[in-house]
Amino acid sequence: MSQLITAVGSASTDEAEFDLARQIQSTFVPVQCCGWPGTRIAARRISGDALGGDFHNAIRGLDEQGILVVGTIAGSGLHAAFAKAVLSGAVRRLGPINRSPRVLVGQLSRLLDRINAGLREPGMTCSLFVGQVDRAAGTLEYCNAGACGSLALTDKGELRNLRATGPALGASDGGDHRSESLEFASLRRLIIYTEGLTAARSASGEPLGATRKHLLTDTAHLPVEEQVDVIAQTLRDHVGPDRDPAEDATVFVTEFSDSEPAPCENSMMTWFRSYDRTVGAAPDPSVFLG
Repeated sequence: MSQLITAVGSASTDEAEFDLARQIQSTFVPVQCCGWPGTRIAARRISGDALGGDFHNAIRGLDEQGILVVGTIAGSGLHAAFAKAVLSGAVRRLGPINRSPRVLVGQLSRLLDRINAGLREPGMTCSLFVGQVDRAAGTLEYCNAGACGSLALTDKGELRNLRATGPALGASDGGDHRSESLEFASLRRLIIYTEGLTAARSASGEPLGATRKHLLTDTAHLPVEEQVDVIAQTLRDHVGPDRDPAEDATVFVTEFSDSEPAPCENSMMTWFRSYDRTVGAAPDPSVFLG
C-alpha cells in the first residue's frame, strides 16, 4: 500500500497516470467469488473509458454468512482508481469479520473521508450496496448507500426496488446509514447494477435504460451466468462495436435456492478507446420495472 501511495503522489503525466491507474485497478478485480449453500452468483463488469469506476465482491462472513458488495466511485483519474483499490481491499479485509452491513458501510465511509481529506480537491463519493445473506436467520440484511440500482425478484415473480437507505459515502459527514431486511424465503433473485448500465449511450445518444426497459425482467428466467452475459452483450451492442461506454457498468446477480454453492465466474470486457465521459444521475430503477 505504501508503494501505491508513493505512486499516486509521483505520477506526473496523463499517460503515466492512466497506466498506473489501470495497474492498480486490475489488482483488485476478483477472478472468482465464493458461493455458499443456497446461492448461485454471477457478475459482469464492463469497463468504461474513465478511470475509477466499479468494484464488486462476494465473500464468506462470520458463521457462514454471505457478504455481497457492489460499489461505484464517482470520480476519475488516479485518485479515483486509488480510492477504488483501497475500498476494495478494505472490503476483503473487513467483510469476513463484520456482523452487520451497516457497520461495514460506516467503516468504509470513514475510510473514504480520510482519503478525501488528503486530497487538494476532495469530493469523491461512492455509491455502495452491501448485503448480508444469513440463512440461519432466514434474512437478507442490506444497506444501499447512495442508491446503487438494486432489485429483488420475489418467488411470485414480482420486482421490488430496494431504495437507498442512506447517502453515498463521502457525500456528507458520515451520514446515517441504516439497514433493512428481507425475508429470505420470499426471494428468488437479487439483481444489483450500477449507473453505467442504464446510462450507456448509443451512437445517437440514447441511453440503454430508455430502450430496454424490461432487460432485467426479460432475462430473469435464464441461469444467472447466462443472464449477466446477455445483459453485458446487450450493452455492447447498444454502444456499438467501434465505441466505448462512457463509464463502468456492473451487473451482479444472486439466485437463492436449495442448490449447492458454485463459484461465480467474473469476466471483464474492457474497451479503452477515447470517448467523452458523460456523468448521469444515479441509476433509476423505474426504467427496469414493468
